[in-house]
Amino acid sequence: MEHRAEQLSKHQGSIVGAIVEYEDTVLLSRTSQGYTLPQVAADVQKGSVESVREYLQANGLNCELGAVYSIYENLEAGQNTCFYRASSEQADKTRLGEYIEVSKLAELDYVSADIASVMTRYADEKQHGVFRLYVGDQQHGNIH
Repeated sequence: MEHRAEQLSKHQGSIVGAIVEYEDTVLLSRTSQGYTLPQVAADVQKGSVESVREYLQANGLNCELGAVYSIYENLEAGQNTCFYRASSEQADKTRLGEYIEVSKLAELDYVSADIASVMTRYADEKQHGVFRLYVGDQQHGNIH
């Protein structure tokens, strides 16, 4: 599936981001519309992994990227979106947001329904200790 994420990120307008975890917290950015994940437009020359890695590092975050977690087409926005799991060994001070306890993720307002869905599923899977890959669009898809 990492190959599929790389393929999709080669399309103009693709978004790539990360769910950065430190212990039982996740890094989220607060905006006037709600919370969101750290994300950036994918560089079509570099692909998804390198695009998100460079973005996180440029914003002062030292973390290790893991497996792709969610790949979906946002039909309303007309863009492909891919999120990777990532882990940090410390709650680095970062310009990208704040670390929020996983147990509080369901209580938050998010910028969009697709981000809310990703975070709700993440909180549930974290509780059970099994993470699976979502592939589809912002409303329907398959979990592998």
